[in-house]
Amino acid sequence: MEEKKEVENNGRIEIKHRSQNLAERIKFVLNSFVSAMDIKLPLDFGVQVWVIFQEAIQIRNNITHPKDKDCLILTKIDIDKVHKSHKWFSEMINDIFSKWQ
Repeated sequence: MEEKKEVENNGRIEIKHRSQNLAERIKFVLNSFVSAMDIKLPLDFGVQVWVIFQEAIQIRNNITHPKDKDCLILTKIDIDKVHKSHKWFSEMINDIFSKWQ
């Protein structure tokens, strides 16, 4: 968790904690688990589907916390990204757990 110092309305400095985004936390958890369990499986987050996964998280954020009615409109491309992301993530989790057992 990152710390950020901000000057408050009363003129005092407050330390605020800012959590990382969901994609970065997922990456951290998966890397930590693979490392802690000594699983011999390279996790590649440099692939195009990782970018799509992050876009799917943004789609999720938009419909979960809509700022306006347009955030609730999903296109076929949005749905395809979510499906592709889900498939990739599920396969990665299956790979991790199959190597762990």
